[in-house]
Amino acid sequence: MIHAYACGSPIRKPYVEAAATSVNAKFHPEANPGYRGGDAIVWGKIRGAPELNARVWGANCNVYEMDNGYRGRNRYFRITKNLDQYVALDDRPPDRWEAITKKFGGEIRPWTTGHHILIALSTEWAFKFHGQSLQKWLSGVVQEIRRHTKRPILVRPKDAKGGIEDQLLNCHALITYMSMAGLDALQMGVPVFCDKKCAVSPMALPIEELSSIESPKYPDDRERLFWSLAYQQWTKDELKNGIWKEYAGWSEYG
Repeated sequence: MIHAYACGSPIRKPYVEAAATSVNAKFHPEANPGYRGGDAIVWGKIRGAPELNARVWGANCNVYEMDNGYRGRNRYFRITKNLDQYVALDDRPPDRWEAITKKFGGEIRPWTTGHHILIALSTEWAFKFHGQSLQKWLSGVVQEIRRHTKRPILVRPKDAKGGIEDQLLNCHALITYMSMAGLDALQMGVPVFCDKKCAVSPMALPIEELSSIESPKYPDDRERLFWSLAYQQWTKDELKNGIWKEYAGWSEYG
């Protein structure tokens, strides 16, 4: 029996249940759920999800991690096998990405040059999930930047009010642990440094290479990343009918 755990998410339970339906999984909506054995579909990083993931991996089983989509928040949701985000770069057609941009916008703009550096923070929960500290990470990043440039540094909290677009104007580079702000930056023509666990990593330089802050990466095929990620997120109907299994590396339990 597969089990799907919504971990008490107040508004995401229907989407976890939809994915559970597609694989005949037992659905558990409560927060801090107990592990029932075997592979698992798990929502998010709080309300018992970290402990649950650890139990699943400790049993040598797979976690299909669910979270908000890369684009089209509240309409699309991602599922990644034993990963926070999808970090491969698949060769996909542009059709799904084009459909998403028609609904939500998302023109990929030409590369720009700018003045300041923007650090877009991930949630405290994302750092804790991987045994790290947000403040320690931020302090280390700022210290490393200062070794290589005198550019102004702006820090954007995860819960910052308003869109990120204004801060990306005249921005030299964006740095993030694994925030979707990295996708915003790439769309607006701002190069990115990020952790290898971030979905943007195929088109970015790793955090460990901040010594290259004055010469970031400007790939000429950014659209491939957006096309690839569009095939790694699904609507509620697609979760329910099981289309996601073909792309998320699903393997039948047992």
